[in-house]
Amino acid sequence: MARIKRVAALQDLSCFGRCSLTVVLPVLSAMGVQGCPLPTAVLSSHTGGFGPVARTELADQLQGTLEHWQRLGLDFDGVYTGYLSSPRQAALARRAVEALRRTGGMALVDPVLGDGGRLYASVTPELAAAMGELCQAADVITPNLTEAAVLLGRPPEQAREEPLTLVRMLSVGGRRSVVLTGVEPEPGQIGAAWFDREDGPVRPSPCAGALPGHRGPVCRGAGRQPDAGRGAGGRGGPGGGLCQPLRAPHRPVGDAGSGGRGL
Repeated sequence: MARIKRVAALQDLSCFGRCSLTVVLPVLSAMGVQGCPLPTAVLSSHTGGFGPVARTELADQLQGTLEHWQRLGLDFDGVYTGYLSSPRQAALARRAVEALRRTGGMALVDPVLGDGGRLYASVTPELAAAMGELCQAADVITPNLTEAAVLLGRPPEQAREEPLTLVRMLSVGGRRSVVLTGVEPEPGQIGAAWFDREDGPVRPSPCAGALPGHRGPVCRGAGRQPDAGRGAGGRGGPGGGLCQPLRAPHRPVGDAGSGGRGL
């Protein structure tokens, strides 16, 4: 019997609203991948319109689970990180990548920092810097335009280059793959631009994005807002965070390297 692939998912759990772990785990399961949650926070709902939320940060639980898994000698085909609430959690996420990713596995970092030219209210300069350090360990990063600017050391509203130029810059010389979300190829359409470090060239995205190693479109949808509902920091909305877990399983295990130094 073939071994079932498994992914460690560091994300928040929003108890009401379709985003983050409530979306990630069913999608991974439907794809035949075992999703193993490492919750970073529990929220009463996502933050996209339900008013003030009840929130519990889980840094101690995250650290304890990571230490337990290390004692068990567990390893994973993929480590996927999303919403992180503090520099401490970002450091723990990098530790998870380094300790849990099996040889030939993939680390995918969704650097949840902001959107629409602004950082989320909970994002401090220290957290933004720690997220940049976490991205150094990633094989794939999935920023939106705002986060791309921050990772490049600019104010969040200053992602001025064309998307294809931005993904080249974020690939740090081709050492990692990049999927830049929230791109508007045409008015009223939301898609993505990408750089695949295995294939090299940037492929244009006329109406929607595509995944490294996958030829079909993703993230197409009339009226969909860029990165809606990306966990606790996002605006909320159906399917929030859905595209990120779809990316890693499409890359055959063994194709991705150990990551590289970068932003």
